[in-house]
Amino acid sequence: MDQSLLLELLNSLTHPEKQLVLALKDIVFFNNGKFRKQASHLVDICMSAETSQVKLDKTHVYKQIFPESAFTEGKLEKVMVEALKIVKTTLLITDLLKEEKSVGHQITIAKIFLSKGLDKRFQTQLVKAQKNLDDLTKNSEYFKQLIEIENIIHEYECISNQKKGDLNITKLLFSIETKNKLDYVTLFNRLLLQQRISKIDIPSKLHETIRACWGIFFARDQNFEIII
Repeated sequence: MDQSLLLELLNSLTHPEKQLVLALKDIVFFNNGKFRKQASHLVDICMSAETSQVKLDKTHVYKQIFPESAFTEGKLEKVMVEALKIVKTTLLITDLLKEEKSVGHQITIAKIFLSKGLDKRFQTQLVKAQKNLDDLTKNSEYFKQLIEIENIIHEYECISNQKKGDLNITKLLFSIETKNKLDYVTLFNRLLLQQRISKIDIPSKLHETIRACWGIFFARDQNFEIII
């Protein structure tokens, strides 16, 4: 068991992440499999073993989880799958709720409002997301979120203003173009840095493309900053 993904993940968790695992494992919404009780118990066993630095024996663990049942090959593995699902869910939640993803949260809430037919709430939430996005550095992640916002507006206007026409599609196209060029420039700069050490041969076509990329940035925004 010591080589299992379940134990590897549990051992890698921070203290707050472990506390969240312990909180979620007994909630049916997050732990609703056939072996729900056994999966919860297995998490406790694994965490106790890590604290006491005891190696887990498969047969011994099986007896703890199924005290009144004879050993059945493959049954413990099914419990481990369900326990692993709890840990993965915990990691997904902690990643989703990271502070640096707050604009992404606002965008998601705006989309939910729209799907519920709450147009005014959707528009208010989207404006809030746009304002918060404007405070961020114009790096690749900024343009990724900008594209998502512009795409939401594009889709909304296609539905709401079909006769008038989509007024946001040009902004969406520019955001996509800028992000792609920014990613290209960033990777090209990394290639140049690697070239100093490994002497990589860079085709002349790449030099021509990168000059074209820089031209687009400076023509559109004199204050544009490349973050590497």
